[in-house]
Amino acid sequence: MFRAAALAAAVAAPAVRMLGAQSSAAPAQSPPFAVADSAWDSETLGNHRAVVQVSGAGRFVHVTVPWRRPDRHPEAKAVIVMPAGGGAALRNVRRGTITQAAGELDFEATVAGRYYIYYLPYKSGGRSNYPNVTYLPVTSTADSTWLADLARAGAAPQATVARFESVDALNSFAPMEVIATPDDVARLDAAHASDAFLVFPEDRLHSIRMRDQLPQRWTSRGPTATFSDGARRGEYLAFQLGVYARRSIGGVRVTFSDLRSGAARIPAGRLNSLNNGGTNWDGTPFTSRVDVTAGAVQAMWCGLDVPANAVPGSYTGTATVTADGLAPVTIALSFVVRSEQVIAGGANEPEKLTRLKWLNSTLGQKNDVIAPYTPIVVSGRTLRFLGRSITLGESGLPARIETFFTPEMTGFSKSATAVLAAPVRLDVKGAPGADVPAASTAKGAKDAKGQGVAPREHGGSFRFVRREPGTVSWVGTTDAGDYDIVVRGTLEFDGYLTYEMRLRAKRALGLDDVQLAIPYATNAATYAMGLGLKGQRRPASFDWQWDVAKKNQDGAWLGGVNAGMFFSLRAENYVRPLNTNFYLQKPLLLPPS
Repeated sequence: MFRAAALAAAVAAPAVRMLGAQSSAAPAQSPPFAVADSAWDSETLGNHRAVVQVSGAGRFVHVTVPWRRPDRHPEAKAVIVMPAGGGAALRNVRRGTITQAAGELDFEATVAGRYYIYYLPYKSGGRSNYPNVTYLPVTSTADSTWLADLARAGAAPQATVARFESVDALNSFAPMEVIATPDDVARLDAAHASDAFLVFPEDRLHSIRMRDQLPQRWTSRGPTATFSDGARRGEYLAFQLGVYARRSIGGVRVTFSDLRSGAARIPAGRLNSLNNGGTNWDGTPFTSRVDVTAGAVQAMWCGLDVPANAVPGSYTGTATVTADGLAPVTIALSFVVRSEQVIAGGANEPEKLTRLKWLNSTLGQKNDVIAPYTPIVVSGRTLRFLGRSITLGESGLPARIETFFTPEMTGFSKSATAVLAAPVRLDVKGAPGADVPAASTAKGAKDAKGQGVAPREHGGSFRFVRREPGTVSWVGTTDAGDYDIVVRGTLEFDGYLTYEMRLRAKRALGLDDVQLAIPYATNAATYAMGLGLKGQRRPASFDWQWDVAKKNQDGAWLGGVNAGMFFSLRAENYVRPLNTNFYLQKPLLLPPS
């Protein structure tokens, strides 16, 4: 089940001088790679096989299999030899020299005809959605007498490889994962000894998959200085410039000229190099440096955004690959723009990689309200949005959260259902003996013993700092004399509410606890889920502690049928962790507090 990534990540490579279309001398023609006419049991035999023709039955048959396989360490992986007509796997098989380029095998052919050599058999484990695949190890089943007779026999009759087959098109290595042999690469290097790097253009359907090996396709034809393709009006046409670094190079970039067809023109700005930069997640532009180490391959993914109103015709221009301190390589581009028109850049055909344009999309960056959501309406310190409202206290924390959804969740009611039983507050408790009276951001709040906890206010303020249909932000300050608390809040139109709270001491203080209290209303806390609780009725009490090393837990949902709220506790060092099976590779970061 060996598969290589179809789209390489952005690493870098240098530029060089203009290369002609010359190619180095090619070796003898290799057997073709094809998809089998019918599938076989890949779960026991693997996804790849060589079809071998044996001209006559014999006790010993020798075959050299030029499989050009991309996987590493093939000498440690099993091969299975079977007669094409059916039957059990052959036991009398001897392995000779096994490399990525080719493998030598001797086997006992009881009848003449076709034999299959399965050269990547594997065993599947795990679950269907998270399989664990292991290639079968090498084992010897050959009879000792047969091996001894083979050693005395000398040269054995030669079988021939007719072709290579994959179980289906998805698992085919051809053509971009059929590797060039070391001799192929040596011939290519010798033919271009003075070049720091070579450029191999490829269309979008031949994605560059190998980063540290060359495909035979490249060494056979050599680097080319031209690239041509066709596109429809309005289509985003992806293509690649494969850079093979013969020595380490840095600062690889691709730039473009205008494309012209008579008097018609497609400006250079409609072409881009995805590896070199684009639009960041926050809508700001960014650039990336691309460096390529000696012997590595870098796919420079490019795109032509054909205007919807482009004049049909044959457009020509250039792409120039440069690298630090090296002469540029220029690729002549030719694109035939057809009169046919596509919608949304051809996004309905993702198999053509038209959605690569989305990497630089700014859709959703504008603070627009998306239907059926409604703009946030601010009235005093009450914020109303689709079916809900939040009233802010003087501290900036919610004093009231209400929902107006009907029990059926199909409409709105005029009467509100409370989510909070009391205002959300940040309670500060001084250490025993410390001169720090307990205080809270909420007036009339009480501590755990039921004692009044009031802010020692020497001043305070509340103000909105952003008021847009989709986002409203505010800042609330509570001055407690010995310290102050600054609350920064933001509400988005879908009900996502974020807070950043800062407690700043004006003198050295001893504190026993700082606690965020969220008093849920009873009807809004019928059920609970999170912090280790599976979906269930809310327990009467529950204790929880951070365990980021093993558990992706930082929040919980409490709610009823049509009223509830989820909270997530995130510190200043929060980075989204990986999910499920991959969590341990990037777990939560423990809050510094």
